[in-house]
Amino acid sequence: MHAHRATACLLVVLTALAACSAPPPPRTDVPETAGTSDANAGGDLAPVPAPAGLVAKGRAKSLGASLRVVESLVGAPAGTVEGAGRGAITQLLARGLRLEIDPSFGQQLAIDAPIDFAVAAAEGTDVNIAFSVGLASLDQAKAAAGPNLAEVGPGVWALGGEKAKASCAIMQAAGAAPARLVCGPREADVTALGPYLVRTLSVEAPPAQDLVADIDVVALNARFGSIARKLIPSAPMIAARQWGTGNPTYDKALEEIVRFFANDAGLLLEDMKSVRLEGTIDQAKGISFKLRADLSGGSKSWFARTALSGASSRVPDQLWKGPSDASGAVFGTVVDPASFGDVTKAVKGMLLGGLESAKVGSDAERKKVADLVDLPIAKGTSFVAMGGFGRVTKPTDAKSAKDKQQRHFDRLMGWYLIGTNQKADAWAKWMKDAAAAFNQAGVQKALKKELGKDDSVSLSTSAAPKELGKGAVQLNVAFTSKVEKETAAGTLLVLLMPDGDSSWIAMGFDRAELVERLLRAKEGKGSLKERTELALLNQAGTNGGAFATLQSFRSSVYAMMLMRAAYDKNAKPDDVASEALRATDEVFASLPRKGLAPMFVRTSVQNNVASVDIDLGKPVLDDASALVKLFQPQKR
Repeated sequence: MHAHRATACLLVVLTALAACSAPPPPRTDVPETAGTSDANAGGDLAPVPAPAGLVAKGRAKSLGASLRVVESLVGAPAGTVEGAGRGAITQLLARGLRLEIDPSFGQQLAIDAPIDFAVAAAEGTDVNIAFSVGLASLDQAKAAAGPNLAEVGPGVWALGGEKAKASCAIMQAAGAAPARLVCGPREADVTALGPYLVRTLSVEAPPAQDLVADIDVVALNARFGSIARKLIPSAPMIAARQWGTGNPTYDKALEEIVRFFANDAGLLLEDMKSVRLEGTIDQAKGISFKLRADLSGGSKSWFARTALSGASSRVPDQLWKGPSDASGAVFGTVVDPASFGDVTKAVKGMLLGGLESAKVGSDAERKKVADLVDLPIAKGTSFVAMGGFGRVTKPTDAKSAKDKQQRHFDRLMGWYLIGTNQKADAWAKWMKDAAAAFNQAGVQKALKKELGKDDSVSLSTSAAPKELGKGAVQLNVAFTSKVEKETAAGTLLVLLMPDGDSSWIAMGFDRAELVERLLRAKEGKGSLKERTELALLNQAGTNGGAFATLQSFRSSVYAMMLMRAAYDKNAKPDDVASEALRATDEVFASLPRKGLAPMFVRTSVQNNVASVDIDLGKPVLDDASALVKLFQPQKR
């Protein structure tokens, strides 16, 4: 059952990601034109002007084509994903919108025709929102619409029911489909936007991309900017009432951070001209999404100033010195930490207020904890962080129950590396301050009261491995947790290593492995530079981003394997977790690319346009397909 749910969930996620696709050869089972009876419906199909105050519109070019490509990419049986997509729309109409339609109505959906939406703000604060879905036949759609269908105008039939949560109408349409189902929250939405959706937008030339959505921020600001700015002063007070704790320090800081972002949102409406989302799914290349924000209106807002200041940044060199077997990594540059001053101050205030409410320690002790929010970041500091589960050293034999648990945590968590172009001195001081703040008497007393007598967490520093050189620091985070009769205990190690004008931090449970990882990163030995498939990160203008792999989600697979192992009647309680880890490793070893094919998120700024790109390449989907097949129920 669990495997079946995992398969279904993955198919739903991939279906949702694939909004639309470049269509394969035309299908003969989809009507291309209206039938004779459809053509005599009597509605006017002449194009109409865009509605006043149009602020957003979008199109999914061909959901059916996209679903068939997803079906192929994940290796699902023919018709499975397309059927799931058609069924999902039908369920949305019948159960989500509570329309009293015949179950056969879903078969009338022309999912190879475009799906469109529009948003308009015409008068006052009123907003009209509606979407339209193609129907293969007007007459057959009307026949399957149910008993509540009523003609409300030439070529327009309203459907619904007493329990309907939206207003929908079948409308005669121009374009690829002879009719369209148009839905909106209210009848006024269908009336205002329906003609534009079925007579104008439906005949626009299809975009090159499979999914396109545009927001006209200039029009949005012209309509709502002044209203929003009038509401901004009340936002902090509303937030305090909604999420405040009653502690003056916390509530004041909460108001400050809400005021900061509310004011910035108002300024951003002036800085931003438009936002565009594009999505593509391709049989050979995979799935990609692109988000573009045109910030050429100015840089009055903190967001615009921060985004535009990173235009000349690039991928930090330290990223390419990281381990070649990393299952994921993230990187970026802090151009000016002072720009985060207001946010940092508010976060410190909220932390202080939270500690006050919990009666943790004295004022001085709480201040030492809150001061840790002030990270020692200088201007132009770049960061890289990465992790993985492979090994470059041979694990030592577990000689005791404690060693066995430490080994288990090591296999479960793997290793993490953080690199920065700052010298290690500032971070060494911060780590020592963190240990000192945590070990204060008042903090420890409150922690023990919260955890109870059977659980504990302690921080300590010890001599760092000599191989890491002068200035290295070792921080130990020891913990114990008792659940029923089982007690788990381990020590998370945090090692800081100087590297000239840069520094590296490693985290994990195996000291020898962490030391070797640090030394290899310092030398650039066995590095990410060897992985040519990561070249996408070096595209022009990239100033931040990440890559991830299926192995980045190893804990989810482990959870499923743990449930399987727990149901094994022959397994000893002590062996359940170990068996789950072994099975997890076996799963990834069986995938075509071992779960290490990368998917990317990149941010960039060029010509005052801030962008976010998301790419799930074909190799990732090959691994996903293999993973789906592994968890599919076996036929008997």
